[in-house]
This record gives sequence, C-alpha cells and structure tokens, in this order.
Amino acid sequence: MKNSYFKNYTIAVVYACFSLFVVGNAIYGVVTENFVGLIYCLITLILFLVPYLAFIIFKFRFPPMLEISYLIFVVCAETLGSVDGFYELFWWWDILLHTMWGFICAAVGFYIFSVIIDRKKIPDKSPLLHCGFALCFSLSTSMIWEFLEFGADTFFGMDVQKDTLLSQIHSTALSSDGSVAYIKDITDVVINGEKVISGGYLDIGLFDTIEDMFVGFAGAVLFFIISLIVSYRRKDSMENLSK
Repeated sequence: MKNSYFKNYTIAVVYACFSLFVVGNAIYGVVTENFVGLIYCLITLILFLVPYLAFIIFKFRFPPMLEISYLIFVVCAETLGSVDGFYELFWWWDILLHTMWGFICAAVGFYIFSVIIDRKKIPDKSPLLHCGFALCFSLSTSMIWEFLEFGADTFFGMDVQKDTLLSQIHSTALSSDGSVAYIKDITDVVINGEKVISGGYLDIGLFDTIEDMFVGFAGAVLFFIISLIVSYRRKDSMENLSK
C-alpha cells in the first residue's frame, strides 16, 4: 500500500491494532481447527481493504472518523460476531450492528454526494436533497444486503436469515374459503408425524429480515435528522461534515 494513505497516524494505529486482533483470532482458529472462523477472519481482512480500494479507484478518501467507524463495524460484525460468538452471547448484538450499518451507510452517502457536487462544481443549495440522498443510499444498501442474505440461504444452504418462533400466525393458505385464518397458542410443529420444534411455529427469516431493515432504517433516519439540523443551523455545515 502507498505510504501516503497511512499518513494519518490515528488511522494507521487503528488499522494495525484491528489487523493484529483479527490475525490473532485467525491463528486461534487454526490451532482449534475452527476453519469457519478462519474464513471469517480472512473476510474481515479483505473488507479492511474497501476504503483503500475506494482511494485507489475513485481517488477520494473517506473522513477519518467515518473510516474508523467502518473498521469498528467490520470487526464487530465479522470477528466478534461470527468468530467470537457475540451474536449468541448478546441477543441485541445483531440489532446494534444493523442500526450502526444504517447510520454509517447514510454517512457514506452524505460524503459521496459531497464529493460529486465538489468535483462537478454544482452549487449545493438544498440541504434536504443532500441529506435525502444519504438516507436513500443507506436504505438501498440495507435492501441489497437482505438480498444477499436471501441468496446465501437459498443457493448455498446457509441460515443467515435467522429463524423466529411464533405463537400465532395469520394465513389464507390455511383457510378453505380464502379468508384469513388465525391460529393462536401454537406450541409445537409436527413434520411428517414427528414433533421437530417445541415452543411455537418456525418463521424462516421474515421477521429477522424486517427487523434488520427497520433498525437499519432507524439508523439512517437518525443520521438524516442530525445532518439536516446541522445543515440548516450552519451554512457551512456541508463542508464541515464532509471533512
């Protein structure tokens, strides 16, 4: 990598610390024969390259705080979440990360819009348009992510879209006249005469997907509100938030 990319001392230290942490997890994965964890560590290191690739290909550099936030998210999602089992240890871990993702992607969209209007020398007279683009960019990335999760489960036999146990369902498929049938107090699921699930009806991913999109939307809206307030209160806020 070019030395000029790491001229920011803080960025260089953060990259070094996170890389050592991930490599340590990878070595532990080899020792314990946790090769799935090893793969996640390799994915983490590859994702670390995304800001650098943006710097090389598109010739722009993300603001330091945004870049550090992205690195923190990647470590929390891939290494702490998938390798160290934080998704299982803390029920709120996935919710937190999707909220962070919505906020960070909105910030990325905000910065991309700033770069575009700066390079095209377009007058930025509408804070609402600027912040609205950031919101839409974040929502689009959340949608694409859910498409990828569905594809992983459908074509590769994974279980990325987590299941949810429900005690009640509404469905027209269970009604002979096409009306909505309501079934409540579900305690077990029987497949081919054998009880395979206790505690309710198994929803395979719908609730998880909607929850992920909702909290991602909440994170994006939070950034939208903050950036819009700042933009209207300070006439030079667009430049300040993009630095």
